[in-house]
Amino acid sequence: MAAAGDNGTEPPFASHNDLYETIDSIPLGDLPWNCFTVTYNGPLPDGEVPTWMMTEYEVWCRDIHLMMRGQLANPDFNGEIDYTPLQIFGPTGKREWSNVMTGNWAWKQAVSHSVTMLFVYLLMLMLIFRI
Repeated sequence: MAAAGDNGTEPPFASHNDLYETIDSIPLGDLPWNCFTVTYNGPLPDGEVPTWMMTEYEVWCRDIHLMMRGQLANPDFNGEIDYTPLQIFGPTGKREWSNVMTGNWAWKQAVSHSVTMLFVYLLMLMLIFRI
C-alpha cells in the first residue's frame, strides 16, 4: 500500500501496477509499448568497474508522435492546449506559472525568434530599397 501524501491525503494510486493499469485503460491509449536497450559506453575506471557500467538496461516507451497525434485528435483537449508562450499575472501582479508555455524558456524562445525575424526583414528591406 502506498504511503499517505505530505498533506495527509491518500495518494491517487495504490501501487505502481495500479498506475500502469490506469494509464493502459485510458481511451485512445492503446498504443503499443516499444522496447530498446541501452548500455554505458563511456570510459571505464581503472580497477573495479561498477556493475551498472557493464549492465544492459531495457527502456520501455510509446511512440511520442503517435501519442501527440492521439492527444491532439482527442476532443477533450479542444481549447485546453496553449500553442504559444504566454505570461500570466495574478490580481496582485505576481507572475503565475502553470505549464511549459508559461515558463521563461518558451517565452524567451518566442521573443528571441521574433527579434531575429524582425532583424532579417529589416535587413531585406534595406537591401531591396537600398536604405
